[in-house]
Amino acid sequence: MCGISGAFASKPFPARIAEEMVARLHHRGPDGSGLFSALDGRLALGHNRLSIVDLSDANAQPFHAHSADVVLVFNGEIYNFKSLRAELESLGHAFHTTGDTEVVVEGYLEWGKNVFARMAGMFALALWDGRSQTLLLARDTFGIKPLYYYADSNRLLFGSEVKAIFADPSVRREFNLPVVIDLASFGFHLTHDTVYKDVRQLPPGHILEAHLESGRVDCSLRRFLSLEDVIQASAGGEGIDAESVREQLAASVEAHLVSDAPLAMSLSGGLDSSAVCALASRINPDILCYTVGYGEESDETPFAKSVSEKLGIRQVVANARVLDLENLFRRMAWHLEEPVPNIQALTPFFLGQALHQSQVKVVLLGEGSDELFGGYPWHALAKAPLPPASIFSIYASRRRTNAATLGLLFDESVAGTGVRERLAFHFNEFQRVWQASRGTRLQRFLHFDCTYQLAYSQLLRVDKMLMAHSVEGRVPFLHTPLLASLWMMRDGQRITGPALRRPVFQGKAILRQAMTGLLPAPVVWRAKFGRGGTQNLYQVGLTPLLQDALTRARRDPAFAPAREALGFINWSAMDAAGGLTPKVQLFLLMLLHLADIGIVRGFETQPALDRPVAEVAV
Repeated sequence: MCGISGAFASKPFPARIAEEMVARLHHRGPDGSGLFSALDGRLALGHNRLSIVDLSDANAQPFHAHSADVVLVFNGEIYNFKSLRAELESLGHAFHTTGDTEVVVEGYLEWGKNVFARMAGMFALALWDGRSQTLLLARDTFGIKPLYYYADSNRLLFGSEVKAIFADPSVRREFNLPVVIDLASFGFHLTHDTVYKDVRQLPPGHILEAHLESGRVDCSLRRFLSLEDVIQASAGGEGIDAESVREQLAASVEAHLVSDAPLAMSLSGGLDSSAVCALASRINPDILCYTVGYGEESDETPFAKSVSEKLGIRQVVANARVLDLENLFRRMAWHLEEPVPNIQALTPFFLGQALHQSQVKVVLLGEGSDELFGGYPWHALAKAPLPPASIFSIYASRRRTNAATLGLLFDESVAGTGVRERLAFHFNEFQRVWQASRGTRLQRFLHFDCTYQLAYSQLLRVDKMLMAHSVEGRVPFLHTPLLASLWMMRDGQRITGPALRRPVFQGKAILRQAMTGLLPAPVVWRAKFGRGGTQNLYQVGLTPLLQDALTRARRDPAFAPAREALGFINWSAMDAAGGLTPKVQLFLLMLLHLADIGIVRGFETQPALDRPVAEVAV
């Protein structure tokens, strides 16, 4: 895993800005950095390296093809790189490294842009083809790896994080109100726009192609392998059984264990991470599992301990203790770059800190299981004998922030129409995905969650919180061969129980069956757990912290520029902010930090801290 950045412009791009883009992503790749420039400075490709596979200097980036004018900067892992390499060798290609980066380059030389659909893994990359004077950006099918870009007629800027793009002071730094409303309402957004005007995410499974045309930078976007494509091509699943699920998931886990750097497992005590640990321990009995503990009643550590004892593997409990809550949230805002209204972001942050302290660079996670197997309570709505419009209304009422709270949060004169328009947009987009999707009602629900909640919220949150500590997260449940083989399983193999009675909902039925005997029964059959050990931060400290931040925002002259950027906030109602739900309080606190750190300061430096924000004892 690494950080990538760069620019493609109609006139020479300032070298100092290209260098600053690389410097801002140092945390993503502290093992080395490089910068490639061509076209008299009109092209710049930057790379920050986190050495994981093939640790030699021969695999450093930007990576140059040996037989052609092709240069690559690449973030991620290609899990089928060995089979691709063997195929390329049979076609006459010679290799000088043992990693996956050279396979991407040689694959491009052989198959052109079709190579990206052949790559099973997680990736965000930029590839310069000097033969055609074309720059390509590409992102994996699930959107596991982030990739942002800014484009106008004069230049294309890109980076693994927004802060790299904001290194160019000429890029407008303003909040994008529709996406801000999306995050306040649902916690995720439905487009590849971001909370910043003019900065977008490359959609998962897409290529952005750029070239110079009559002195202008011309960009086009096209799909190479989206979730829709994988689902449409899926033929298996109807006759799947628990043993097949276990075997296929084990194959994905084995592929994700390839690393030349220290690797460990995340073990929360829930079914998903426990399943990954169980299958990994069969391949490598000496593997370590890490559990974040909080020392309180909602802590899942006892469940995780029972799993490690059952599997006979060593468990490392990382006990987290917050030392400076205010600056902890400020640092989180700098890394997340969005006002994420989810306190669960703290757990991967603490996990990354513990792994970094232990010099572990790679961790396997349980993310993606709920979207593949149907693990969220709202998935039971698919069984309700109701039209899609009614299903979405119930879904929205359970998941979104209520209208009264949104009215308190946003200034009606500025954002009132926008709030109504975004809620209508969510409804229309749900309908569009529902109608375009293949399969049962439940499969359409899962498709919606994979497309939006997973790619534009959960995966970004986990990636950035781990990479804050230079740790790569891998997600074996999100593997295109696994999705293709299991997607069409019967609904009853995913969820059981009535449609609208949540207490008896049982998701991921076939996964539970597959793990029976491998894991302790209480772990296999326990209900889905909520916020875990971060619960106390909702109850202690958040409200006074927000009230202090709001007081400073309204009275401190130094905050005036940031307050101006937040013109859509209903400042007259902020005295009642203590009555907001914890989720909305966290959203508002993060938004205040981002107005200062992101909009005014452009993420120029990490927040200065005179002491650690948290202590993680391992």
